[in-house]
Amino acid sequence: MATRKWTLTVGSDSVVVSADLAQASAPIRIDGEQTQYQVADARHDVERMMRLCADLIADPRLTEEEWDEHVSYEEIEEET
Repeated sequence: MATRKWTLTVGSDSVVVSADLAQASAPIRIDGEQTQYQVADARHDVERMMRLCADLIADPRLTEEEWDEHVSYEEIEEET
């Protein structure tokens, strides 16, 4: 199992998102807390996963324009 982590920034809020993208049933976590999503919901894709997580922490949901303007993410480490 290889859990990967990213820093996700939405506006002025930053969180740590983690998941094992190789496992469809693996939970997607934000700051260590399991979300209602699994990797399969993001189709094993990092950007789709970040969009799901950004929608959870942004109020209201982000438009495409707002996503480009207010959201960034980068991988921070990999655990084995």
